[in-house]
Amino acid sequence: MSLIIAGFLASVAAGATDWRSSSRVHSVGKSTTIQNPTPAVLVFEDSQYQELLSAAIAPAQLDVIDCSDLTKCNPPPEDVAARTIAVVTALPRNISLYPTLPKLKLFHSSFYVHPKMEQIQPETVGICYYLPIEYQNRSSVENGVDPMAEWAVTAVLDWTYKLSAREALFRQCAYAENAPLDCPTFSELTRHKTLWRSNTTVGVMGFGAVGKAMVDHFAGIGVNVIATDIHGPYTPLPKGLSWFGPDNDFLLANSDFIVVAVPDTVLNIINKTSLGLMKSTSVLIPLDPNNVEWDALYDALFGNLIGGAILDVWPDGCWGFKLDCGPPYGATTEPYSGKGSFRDLLNVRMTPNVMFQSDNLWDNSAAFTGANLKALVNGDPLQGVVRNITG
Repeated sequence: MSLIIAGFLASVAAGATDWRSSSRVHSVGKSTTIQNPTPAVLVFEDSQYQELLSAAIAPAQLDVIDCSDLTKCNPPPEDVAARTIAVVTALPRNISLYPTLPKLKLFHSSFYVHPKMEQIQPETVGICYYLPIEYQNRSSVENGVDPMAEWAVTAVLDWTYKLSAREALFRQCAYAENAPLDCPTFSELTRHKTLWRSNTTVGVMGFGAVGKAMVDHFAGIGVNVIATDIHGPYTPLPKGLSWFGPDNDFLLANSDFIVVAVPDTVLNIINKTSLGLMKSTSVLIPLDPNNVEWDALYDALFGNLIGGAILDVWPDGCWGFKLDCGPPYGATTEPYSGKGSFRDLLNVRMTPNVMFQSDNLWDNSAAFTGANLKALVNGDPLQGVVRNITG
């Protein structure tokens, strides 16, 4: 899709800047004022992303401004703001700074979601997002099937072994001057359950591409795995399963860990009734926020009606996918703004949507976004266009 960048390309033709030089990564604290300032892109991602992005932009000249420290770019220094033509960020939490960028041409999401168009003003600013062909196939490896399953297995193992808590306790006592007098007994410090000896059952609700990957990975570490799906056939029994059928109530009542892998169109399948069917020691692992009635989950966790939850998806704020978080466009940046705070509950593990955000995703995003920024400088067509540049 071709974009006509009026005025911007005219300045190039006039020789205002040498556009064939290599791009550079700059800290905002090191920016300098020059007679013909180089156009800049504010990048709200980590240093590895910035380096890959800069390499993808070359040989076009575009200063990659390090905005990994949000406080330094919200707003950016005046000399940087005056020459910024693009912003790269995964979440729309930084949109409050856009009115300070008079030459802004393009908002580029580094993720496969993007903010609502009315949030990016003026309307002449173009919007792109990271959407390579493989992301249109939800069963692709990069889109999260295997990384999601690997994350779920890791989360269950961490819940069982409590490695972070054991490390903290060990660090606290083992190097003290009077060690080991302040340490717990060796049995208390080291005792833990194992999945295979405790006959742990993992229940996978949903047997699509994601559910099948979950079954494969959990069966691979030797735990008992059962699964449900609304579609048969249920025989012969799929590999890795000890039971397979349509009865979610059976799965809820007989699983120690419950992975909810149904489509995002299935709303609130985890609710007060389903939570009431779980064992008091069972742990819930939802993979999509739409599947959960969050107030009911909070009540169950607060009242210790279930064993706990491992939460990597969120219904609200900057950590959900409603894309309206942060001032001035969202009332809250909290991941859940209902009855209370999940962070205060000891039976909850919280992570920020890490299950399929592997190195592979971010490296490919940097290459994709860098190619688009090079195209912006050269006046070539952009990919992943949500709204054309018209200014």
